[in-house]
Amino acid sequence: EATASARLLGDSHDLRVETPGPDAAFECDPELTRLAVANLVENAVKYTPAGTTVTVRARREGQRATDALLIEVDDDGPGIPAAARPGLFVAPWRGEAAAGVAGTGLGLMLAQRMVQAQGGTLELLDRDGGGTVARIRLPASPTGTQPSSTIAANS
Repeated sequence: EATASARLLGDSHDLRVETPGPDAAFECDPELTRLAVANLVENAVKYTPAGTTVTVRARREGQRATDALLIEVDDDGPGIPAAARPGLFVAPWRGEAAAGVAGTGLGLMLAQRMVQAQGGTLELLDRDGGGTVARIRLPASPTGTQPSSTIAANS
């Protein structure tokens, strides 16, 4: 569901979703999580060249029900320049790559706050061979806002 709007932006991108089996579910705030993931996927599509791949993965970190949920948005674009990294979660801020690309400079900060409201973290990592991995880690028992339901990993 979080990739639906990005598909409209990225019809020239290969968008993939990799999740555990359909019976895997995680406790979280589904709307905050959907919005945060959608923002990350849309950013990956906006800031990577046509023909690149954007993959969304959801999995449990570890084997116990008390382990964290990891959601990754992985792209094989050019990556984020080191000079741009300090401002990524400060709004409104847009790097040189944003020239000519629609946006407000608020997206990453808002995504981070939606994840933090659930007791989680959002980090951006360099991908081996180029590209970026945006990694959301949500605890099994969220703090802050109470989860309103569970979300299926393949939603």
